[in-house]
Amino acid sequence: MDSPMNEFIMVAMPDGYNGIYLRIDHRLTDSTGMILMINDIMGLYCHFAYGAPMPEDPPLYHLALEKDLAKEDNASRTAKDRAFWEEQVAIGEPIYTDVTGRWKLEACRKKYGNPLLRAADREMDDLRVGRAIYHLEPEPTRRLMDYCMENEISMTNLLLMGLRTYLSKMNDGEKDVTIRNYVSRRSTLLNKTSGGTRTHCFPCRTILEPETEFLDGVRMIQDLQNSIYRHVDFDPLEVNRMFQACYHPPKNTTYDSVALTYQPLPLRLQNEQLHGIPFKTEWLTNGTAIQKVYLTVMHSASDLGLQFYFKYQMAELSPHDVELMYYYLMKILFMGVENPDMTIDEILRTV
Repeated sequence: MDSPMNEFIMVAMPDGYNGIYLRIDHRLTDSTGMILMINDIMGLYCHFAYGAPMPEDPPLYHLALEKDLAKEDNASRTAKDRAFWEEQVAIGEPIYTDVTGRWKLEACRKKYGNPLLRAADREMDDLRVGRAIYHLEPEPTRRLMDYCMENEISMTNLLLMGLRTYLSKMNDGEKDVTIRNYVSRRSTLLNKTSGGTRTHCFPCRTILEPETEFLDGVRMIQDLQNSIYRHVDFDPLEVNRMFQACYHPPKNTTYDSVALTYQPLPLRLQNEQLHGIPFKTEWLTNGTAIQKVYLTVMHSASDLGLQFYFKYQMAELSPHDVELMYYYLMKILFMGVENPDMTIDEILRTV
């Protein structure tokens, strides 16, 4: 209760690097806010060390917060948000798909004596987490980015398609897959630059038939996500309560095993005095989690390749499980990118 909500430590590494270690409560900032802050710190360093211009003052976060509260008080807007999620709930009860197969759902069906149960227990006792980091080199990263540009889709939705196809593969070709997707509420200049925490997470549920072509699947996800973005300020905990009130799953159960964050904003050292100086960044976990797998995808500060940061619950997952997940995710993504007309069924049978 009394632990500090943030801590800055100056670091001198044995390999010659100097820098900062920052530990901060997630309620104070999200990853975008963190990058904005680090860029400002480096801007201040360049000002005092090299006489570069002083970075501009960031806008005050309370201005963004006041706009959020005004939206919350807008009864008409809130009613539209609720109506959208009521439509999503009315589609039918989702079904849990685990990263390692159907065993978890089948075990919970036996535990609760319900062969039709569609939710599975969260691990609540042993919350220790491991982490695994995988780097995708700049050239294959460029191929994914070019694919997104050519087809006018986002990297987030491409990643969601890859993940949901992997979960389908691991769960006997299940068509109904839910992933918890984190969305950034930074559509305006004020929201983009005011720091703080501006993320919400919502279920991205897709029911895709086996004959659906890969690119069509990505576009279906994009259509859903575009609809969700229009209601992004709605309370995500209220969305959870709406599903619970409708389908009455057992306490502390969930329909999703994977959460995704894609962070498109790389750390950039703007001052010309710093160009060519090697630097590196590393994101660490807080050591606990109630989400089975939380994947954060970011662009590497050094070469703009993609970094895949997996945080996973050690109670049920091993490093090998996570390695396999990344391996198959890459196979699925590049198979789909190189063969956009391939159907989901063809990809599942091939990988």
